[in-house]
Amino acid sequence: MHPPFTNNTNMPRSRAFYSSGTKSHQENEGHFQYTIGQVLNSKYTIKGFLGDGTFDRVLLVEDTDGIQKTVKIIRAVDRYVEAGKIEAEIIQKLNSADPDNESIIVNYSITFN
Repeated sequence: MHPPFTNNTNMPRSRAFYSSGTKSHQENEGHFQYTIGQVLNSKYTIKGFLGDGTFDRVLLVEDTDGIQKTVKIIRAVDRYVEAGKIEAEIIQKLNSADPDNESIIVNYSITFN
Protein backbone atom coordinates (compact mmCIF):
# COMPACT_ATOMS: atom_id res chain seq x y z
CA MET A 1 0.00 0.00 0.00
CA HIS A 2 1.23 3.49 -0.79
CA PRO A 3 1.80 6.12 1.91
CA PRO A 4 -1.21 8.38 2.46
CA PHE A 5 -1.27 11.92 1.11
CA THR A 6 -0.51 14.51 3.75
CA ASN A 7 -2.41 17.73 3.16
CA ASN A 8 -0.21 20.82 3.21
CA THR A 9 -1.65 24.31 3.48
CA ASN A 10 0.72 25.47 0.71
CA MET A 11 -0.91 23.09 -1.75
CA PRO A 12 -4.34 23.49 -3.30
CA ARG A 13 -6.86 20.79 -2.45
CA SER A 14 -6.92 17.91 -4.84
CA ARG A 15 -8.54 14.54 -5.19
CA ALA A 16 -6.18 11.64 -4.67
CA PHE A 17 -7.10 8.15 -5.73
CA TYR A 18 -5.36 5.34 -3.92
CA SER A 19 -4.94 1.84 -5.18
CA SER A 20 -4.66 -1.29 -3.15
CA GLY A 21 -3.88 -4.83 -3.99
CA THR A 22 -1.74 -6.19 -6.77
CA LYS A 23 -1.86 -4.77 -10.27
CA SER A 24 -1.52 -6.91 -13.35
CA HIS A 25 1.50 -6.57 -15.63
CA GLN A 26 -0.67 -4.79 -18.21
CA GLU A 27 -1.86 -2.21 -15.64
CA ASN A 28 1.77 -1.47 -14.67
CA GLU A 29 3.04 -1.34 -18.26
CA GLY A 30 4.80 1.92 -18.96
CA HIS A 31 4.28 3.40 -15.48
CA PHE A 32 7.29 5.24 -14.08
CA GLN A 33 9.04 3.21 -11.40
CA TYR A 34 10.26 5.42 -8.58
CA THR A 35 11.72 5.41 -5.09
CA ILE A 36 10.99 7.84 -2.28
CA GLY A 37 13.84 10.34 -2.14
CA GLN A 38 14.62 10.05 -5.85
CA VAL A 39 15.34 13.41 -7.49
CA LEU A 40 13.68 14.36 -10.78
CA ASN A 41 15.11 16.98 -13.14
CA SER A 42 17.71 17.97 -10.49
CA LYS A 43 14.94 19.86 -8.66
CA TYR A 44 12.07 17.70 -7.39
CA THR A 45 12.54 15.14 -4.59
CA ILE A 46 9.86 12.45 -4.55
CA LYS A 47 8.04 12.43 -1.20
CA GLY A 48 5.11 10.12 -1.91
CA PHE A 49 2.57 8.53 -4.20
CA LEU A 50 -0.77 10.25 -4.87
CA GLY A 51 -2.37 8.03 -7.50
CA ASP A 52 -2.38 6.18 -10.80
CA GLY A 53 -4.66 7.12 -13.66
CA THR A 54 -5.29 5.47 -16.98
CA PHE A 55 -2.36 7.17 -18.63
CA ASP A 56 -0.37 8.68 -15.78
CA ARG A 57 1.06 8.45 -12.28
CA VAL A 58 0.95 11.39 -9.85
CA LEU A 59 3.63 11.86 -7.21
CA LEU A 60 4.05 14.29 -4.34
CA VAL A 61 7.39 16.09 -4.64
CA GLU A 62 9.27 18.86 -2.91
CA ASP A 63 11.25 21.34 -4.99
CA THR A 64 14.66 22.74 -4.09
CA ASP A 65 12.94 25.71 -2.42
CA GLY A 66 11.10 23.35 -0.03
CA ILE A 67 7.71 23.84 -1.69
CA GLN A 68 5.50 20.76 -2.08
CA LYS A 69 4.06 20.19 -5.54
CA THR A 70 2.66 17.38 -7.62
CA VAL A 71 4.29 15.83 -10.66
CA LYS A 72 2.21 14.02 -13.24
CA ILE A 73 4.22 11.40 -15.12
CA ILE A 74 2.70 10.07 -18.33
CA ARG A 75 3.01 6.33 -18.99
CA ALA A 76 5.60 5.36 -21.59
CA VAL A 77 2.97 4.22 -24.10
CA ASP A 78 2.76 6.19 -27.37
CA ARG A 79 -0.99 6.87 -27.28
CA TYR A 80 -0.78 8.05 -23.66
CA VAL A 81 2.21 10.30 -24.39
CA GLU A 82 0.21 11.97 -27.18
CA ALA A 83 -2.82 12.35 -24.91
CA GLY A 84 -0.57 13.87 -22.24
CA LYS A 85 0.79 16.43 -24.69
CA ILE A 86 -2.75 17.46 -25.65
CA GLU A 87 -3.73 17.72 -21.97
CA ALA A 88 -0.66 19.92 -21.25
CA GLU A 89 -1.61 22.24 -24.13
CA ILE A 90 -5.17 22.56 -22.82
CA ILE A 91 -4.00 23.30 -19.28
CA GLN A 92 -1.55 25.94 -20.58
CA LYS A 93 -4.40 27.64 -22.46
CA LEU A 94 -6.62 27.56 -19.36
CA ASN A 95 -3.82 29.01 -17.23
CA SER A 96 -3.22 31.79 -19.79
CA ALA A 97 -6.92 32.67 -19.80
CA ASP A 98 -6.98 32.90 -15.98
CA PRO A 99 -3.62 34.39 -14.88
CA ASP A 100 -4.92 35.16 -11.37
CA ASN A 101 -6.16 31.55 -10.93
CA GLU A 102 -9.65 32.73 -9.99
CA SER A 103 -11.12 29.48 -11.32
CA ILE A 104 -8.77 27.43 -9.13
CA ILE A 105 -7.67 25.00 -11.82
CA VAL A 106 -4.46 23.01 -12.10
CA ASN A 107 -1.42 25.22 -12.55
CA TYR A 108 0.89 24.00 -15.26
CA SER A 109 4.55 24.74 -14.61
CA ILE A 110 6.96 22.88 -16.88
CA THR A 111 7.48 19.79 -18.96
CA PHE A 112 10.63 17.71 -18.75
CA ASN A 113 11.84 14.29 -19.84
